[in-house]
Amino acid sequence: MKEKLTDLGLLWLRVAVGCGLIVHGWLKLQGGIEAFASHGIEPLGFPYPLVFAWLAVSAEILGGFFIMLGLWTRLAAAAAAVTMAVAAFAAAAGQPIIAAGKPARELALCYLVMVVTILLLGPGRYAVNGTKGSRGSSKKRK
Repeated sequence: MKEKLTDLGLLWLRVAVGCGLIVHGWLKLQGGIEAFASHGIEPLGFPYPLVFAWLAVSAEILGGFFIMLGLWTRLAAAAAAVTMAVAAFAAAAGQPIIAAGKPARELALCYLVMVVTILLLGPGRYAVNGTKGSRGSSKKRK
């Protein structure tokens, strides 16, 4: 029973994180990838800001989709973790962690914690990959 609840919790977490990442990536596309590259990436000093903008948006949209499905979950979570770490510790470096009604690091840090949790625990049983990459993957589960 405990394993089923754990797997259900992982499914819930994956769907919530995946939906959120997809929405945030989509909003960046809607605002214009060039605008995101020039205002969000270039000030960080990354070379080829347009390439890094596409990598960040891909990590959010495609990574969010794969996390939701439970397909290549750890790889997608690792890409999202890198993106969220850059967002929290570089892009929002001067912002407070929590600030009511103002830009803050809180959201990026929350996503970072959630994708690292998924990275460490794997997708769980209710995933396209099933138990692959999760605890007890070599054992048949009841």
